[in-house]
Amino acid sequence: ERGLTDRVLFTGMAAPERVADCYKAGDVFVSASRSETQGLTYLEAMASGLPLLCREDDCLKGVLSPGENGFSYTTEAGFSAAVRALQSAALRRRLGTAAEARFSEAGFARAALAVYESCLAGAMGARAA
Repeated sequence: ERGLTDRVLFTGMAAPERVADCYKAGDVFVSASRSETQGLTYLEAMASGLPLLCREDDCLKGVLSPGENGFSYTTEAGFSAAVRALQSAALRRRLGTAAEARFSEAGFARAALAVYESCLAGAMGARAA
C-alpha cells in the first residue's frame, strides 16, 4: 500500500542461526514496543552496528543515547523526524559505529575489563592506606 516493498522486509520469526544475518542486513533497528522485559533485541541490534529508532521506554535508559547511538520518539511527529534524519547514510554509519563500539563483544569486554581494573585499583589503594 505504501510502496515500501523495495525497502522493508517482514521476515517473520528467524531461525536462531539466522538472527545475526538479519541484523547485518538492516540499516536501522526500529521498535514500537511500549515495554520490554529484557530488551535483548536492542543490544543485539547495536552489537551488529545498527542505530536504534525506538519508542521512548524506561528500559532504554543507559542503553539508548539519543543522537549518539540512535533516536527515541514519543509521537508520530517525533518518529517521522527521526526517520527523515536517518535517511543520511553518514548519520546511520556514525550512530551504528557508536552503538557497535559499546555493545559488541569487544566493547563489552573493554567495559568489563575497566570494571575489574577499577576494582583492583580500589583494592590496591585500600591496602596502601
